[in-house]
Amino acid sequence: RAAPAPGTPQPAPRRAATPPLDAMAAAEGYDPTRSQLNGDQMADWLRAPITGEITEVPGIGPKAAERLAAGEDPVTTTFQLFGKYLMLKDAGVDCVEHCNRFWYWLKHKGVTSHRSGIVRCIAEKAGYMYDGYCRAFCRTLPANPALTARLQV
Repeated sequence: RAAPAPGTPQPAPRRAATPPLDAMAAAEGYDPTRSQLNGDQMADWLRAPITGEITEVPGIGPKAAERLAAGEDPVTTTFQLFGKYLMLKDAGVDCVEHCNRFWYWLKHKGVTSHRSGIVRCIAEKAGYMYDGYCRAFCRTLPANPALTARLQV
């Protein structure tokens, strides 16, 4: 094939079609609307004392508990899980980034389901322990009067 004459416009090279970055980012990460927890389950979790049994966290069953305990950085108790969540909060990290960091850490540990629900549970309970930190972002609705009423003991 002969080379085109100098100054002749060339067609743009063909590139593979890829989804926009916004679409890819939206597909992963913490999203409170992906949590399958209902109001009663959340209220029960927030009211209950922490016993240390990792499966007391809604969304963590035997498989997730096994995966959290495996490999480097093992987590075997609820206390350690809260500790890991709090360790991911660096200076200058807002609540959105903090919840995403925890979501991705759970993914890295091999937790394949209920990640958004687990993040929401830990973040909301931490919010009650640490005077409201993160609750507005982590719950599906910014305010939930029915949940607040059920928490009054």
